[in-house]
Amino acid sequence: MFSRGHWMPSVITEGGSLLLDVIGGADALHDFRRFTVPLREDHLDALRSSLRRRLLLHAALLPLCDDAGIRGPWDERAALLSAGASGSGCTARPRSHRSARR
Repeated sequence: MFSRGHWMPSVITEGGSLLLDVIGGADALHDFRRFTVPLREDHLDALRSSLRRRLLLHAALLPLCDDAGIRGPWDERAALLSAGASGSGCTARPRSHRSARR
């Protein structure tokens, strides 16, 4: 439905619901790990209109993907808080992606 590239979160529809589709990490066989978060229409509008919010949201979700590892579930509550705030809630618990700590 809406995408700004392969590695950035995309908005998809599944069963009539809007979902944020996040690619984060890889599984044990090096296939992409995909995570989804439900969205509302106003979240879609905010993400579509602001690349800055989209980048902040991606930065907030990547550590959650890392924490999930190669097969575990991710912290859906934290993901919902980040996505529900349309990216503005990212600063509530700032953490950097492991690639930024090198």
